[in-house]
Amino acid sequence: MEAIQEELQQVSNPNEVVLMESKEKERLLRISLQICGTVVESLPTARYEPQCEETVQALLCRNLTLKSATLLNAISSRRMSLQDEIVTGFHVSVSERFVPGSTSKASIVELIREGLVVLRKVRV
Repeated sequence: MEAIQEELQQVSNPNEVVLMESKEKERLLRISLQICGTVVESLPTARYEPQCEETVQALLCRNLTLKSATLLNAISSRRMSLQDEIVTGFHVSVSERFVPGSTSKASIVELIREGLVVLRKVRV
């Protein structure tokens, strides 16, 4: 019985095995990261980093400026297109409603109110 207990104590605990494997993987990862850092530092571009950084910043600023200008142009173009669509729709609704002889004063007033609402929306 004592011999069996001694053997069991010599056999590693499964949790200890997993922990040892995890530590080994962590050690190997640290070594590979150190190697990667050394390789990157030895690259020729690393010596010119400040100049490259300024160039990258300049290019990013230029691209951002171009994209914002393009976006503003698209918004402006879409707004003009939307205004044209609203005006066209308003003209169609006026021509459909405003048939001579069939309109009352109340419908004309309502039509004017709708037109004012549309104009406010277009200017906002």
